[in-house]
Order: sequence, then C-alpha cells, then structure tokens
Amino acid sequence: MSSEWLIRWKPSVGKKTLLFIAGILWMLAGCILLFRGIFHLINDHYYLLISLSGGAVGGILFYRLVFARVSNKYIRRILHLENDRPCVFSFFSWKSYLIMAFMISMGIFLGKRFLPPHELHVFFVIMSIPLITSGLRFIKHGVDYLQPLG
Repeated sequence: MSSEWLIRWKPSVGKKTLLFIAGILWMLAGCILLFRGIFHLINDHYYLLISLSGGAVGGILFYRLVFARVSNKYIRRILHLENDRPCVFSFFSWKSYLIMAFMISMGIFLGKRFLPPHELHVFFVIMSIPLITSGLRFIKHGVDYLQPLG
C-alpha cells in the first residue's frame, strides 16, 4: 500500500525535462553568485577590472579542471537512469545533496568568519562561471536528447 502511494505521488518527469531542470537550477545558482559578486565589487571601483578579470580566469580554470568532469558525471547519471520518468529531484544522488549542503554551509561559515568581503565577492564570480557553463551543458544535452519532452 505505501509503495503504491509513493509511486503515484512521486513528482516524476522525463529525462529530457530533468536535464532542463538541472540546467536551469545550476544556471540560477551561478547567476545569483555572479550578480552578488559583481554588485559588491562595483562598490570597490579601484579593483573592479582586476577582480572581474581574475574571477573570470579563475572561473574558467575551475570549470576546465573540476566542473567539466562533475557536470559530465551528472549528465551521464541522468541519461543512464533506469526509469524513463525519474523523480524530479533525481538529477543529484542523495550523497550529492549531502555534499552540496556541506559545501554551502562551509562557504557561509568561511565567508562569515575568515574571508574578507572583497575576496569573498571575487570567489562568487569564480564559482558563478563553472555553474553557469555547466548549466548550459545540461540544457544542450536536454536539447540533443531524443526522447520527447515530458
């Protein structure tokens, strides 16, 4: 009885839609960080160009060295899910949700305790670039996916 209830009420979507949802969420997180970083860096006119340039270079490197593999791992995970209509939250495994919560918590803690605001805002710019780029990769794979939207 309880498993039937769970299956009936599970918010499920097609894999193509799941790729779009993941892409939008990754891009949204990246845009939030980018706008927060730029907004605060604009107040520091002297370092704006240096900070944005350094953030862009750091973001591109971080994407190439880390996030390209991470986003490919999650894209492959979605494409190889056994269920054709997986749960809407299954673009991450439960372990990944725990890791993400830990990373966000540590970022907040370090930002409040140890990092000067200027460096924190450059870090926002650095993190935004791989998140936005990875989100675009999810959406590209969603567009290329052969199954109908659903």
